[in-house]
Amino acid sequence: DGEGGGAEDDGGLGMHVLKGAFKLNFADVVQKARYGYVIGEGEGDGGATSGMVAAPSNPSSSNYNSASSSSSSPSYSSAASEEQLNKCKSDDPSYLHMIHLTPDLRLDYDLDVWSDDDPPSISIKLTYAGGSSAWIGFGVSPDGNMIGSEVIIGRPDLARADGERPLKYRIKGKGTTAVVPMDGREQTLREASIEQASSPDGGGTIMKFKKLLRETGEHTIEPAGIMTFVYAVGSGDALAYHRHKGSFRIDLSKCISPDAYEPSSSQEGEGGTSGSSHGGDHHPRRTNRSGWVAHGVLATLAWAFTAPFAVTTAWFRTLVPSSWIYVHVFSNVATFLLTSMAFIVAVATMGSETESPSDHFSAVHHVV
Repeated sequence: DGEGGGAEDDGGLGMHVLKGAFKLNFADVVQKARYGYVIGEGEGDGGATSGMVAAPSNPSSSNYNSASSSSSSPSYSSAASEEQLNKCKSDDPSYLHMIHLTPDLRLDYDLDVWSDDDPPSISIKLTYAGGSSAWIGFGVSPDGNMIGSEVIIGRPDLARADGERPLKYRIKGKGTTAVVPMDGREQTLREASIEQASSPDGGGTIMKFKKLLRETGEHTIEPAGIMTFVYAVGSGDALAYHRHKGSFRIDLSKCISPDAYEPSSSQEGEGGTSGSSHGGDHHPRRTNRSGWVAHGVLATLAWAFTAPFAVTTAWFRTLVPSSWIYVHVFSNVATFLLTSMAFIVAVATMGSETESPSDHFSAVHHVV
């Protein structure tokens, strides 16, 4: 004691009272500060408690306006919550959570509600891997219906033509004419983009954007509590008939959705859609194969047989000078009737595959 005390009295380096070492993962610190929990926390601890804590009980201490949200702060103290959070962990380092909406459509997102620098927002990435490029729509709908919803739509055709980014729209009715873009001052999306992507089936589309949770005159996105969203995927790049559409409920803070698609091993291998959602509204496009086969047969008979035969009889009319005209007229009439039937079958088949008559001739390609 005398020597130690003397060293301290002399201002020298004395004996330490405590010593130790510790590990610190700054990514986990940031995650816990933002969300109140760490994905994967407690794993490998031999069954110890997860260590997850409740999110801050007073969101008003940051930019988040707690007065407009009646939802209590989410708590993650159960093993089931930890399992769910790890199950929906995104493999994209730019996002925290991930769920599947359909076998081909995936949602990655990341909430930012505790930042002192920016208003509360959500970063979203939608990935469609259906084998071809297509427009994508995603937005908020309090009742789960398309009409009355506010959505973000990305169109690859416009992005390629003039570099247009995804925009915010209001859906006021059925048909593409009722999908109205919001005013320029309301187009507040940040980091918005849409691009073609490769997939095992040959192609797809990726749409990204960052949106404020609360904006004047728009539906609010609550960071905690059940929210209802809608989505749609087009049949092509131009805004027309959707290949898939649906609605789903989710608690963004907990990454819990009773309507999320949960692929099984057999479904992943087959790419099927049976049992693809739990209470959701996933509508794969109906295909009338027999109708399209009939259309093809009629068109082939008209233009591979009767039309060439009409031309041939006129060319070789000297061989049958008295009867060639009758064969020629009959072949032309048969071509006209078969073509008309092929067109009628095509219109009827397309109509059987669409949910609304207004969807049929909603694109230039359909009219042509």
